[in-house]
Amino acid sequence: MARRSPLQPGSAAAAITRRKASAAWRWLAAVLVLVLGGAAAWQGQRLAATLAGAWDSRHWVAVDAQLLAWQETGVGKGSISIMPSAKPLRELRARYQYHLADRSYLGERVALAPLRDNFSDLHRDRIVATLRLAEAQGGRLPIWVDPDDPARAVIDRRLPLAWCVFASLVLLMPCGLATLVLVSGALAWAGRAARRDLKPLALPLWALLHALPVLPVLALAGSGDIGLVSGALLGLLTAVGLAGLFGLARQVLAASTGPANG
Repeated sequence: MARRSPLQPGSAAAAITRRKASAAWRWLAAVLVLVLGGAAAWQGQRLAATLAGAWDSRHWVAVDAQLLAWQETGVGKGSISIMPSAKPLRELRARYQYHLADRSYLGERVALAPLRDNFSDLHRDRIVATLRLAEAQGGRLPIWVDPDDPARAVIDRRLPLAWCVFASLVLLMPCGLATLVLVSGALAWAGRAARRDLKPLALPLWALLHALPVLPVLALAGSGDIGLVSGALLGLLTAVGLAGLFGLARQVLAASTGPANG
């Protein structure tokens, strides 16, 4: 009778090895979910705050400010680059003074997002043109001020479209790997409680979740701000959402017709 090797599939040693490998993969998956999930929460919070700020600023009032100083500088740490660029990444800084309700305020906010990247050149160039025009007019700078909180002001209240599209894509991938695991886990737990297999709903729900930013971005984008690249990327996110919607409808329809067919 041949002696079974300790590493043969049916041996106890092989079973222990498989359990160790499975535990290692679970730990690795947990670390990836924590890292990517944390990044998704951070990026999602920034995107939601930017969209909320764009919506809130729609009721702000126009005020003439006095431009005190401004500069356009290259940035390094804390900047975002989606591709190697020969030109340095730029950031705008400005200081201005304005009056509202018999009070004087100092402002430094330029846009609704810092725009520390290499894909918001169009937005920055428009603000630079505004600042240069203000210099030519003796420092008279039109800004937007929150009438409910006059200390809040901004030079350009347009939605930073390129940044919002970039943030949405980062949420889709790679951060979407973490949300897919979390959605799948939540559906598995809910399925055990309901005694139903809900796992097929994971991918459609995940797709719908990551396509949600498209609606507020399209609603808040300024006229003429959506160009060829941003339009194509928004179209990609829309296609992901539609695929999720159709997939969800197919799963619901299959669940509703399954017992009848059986």
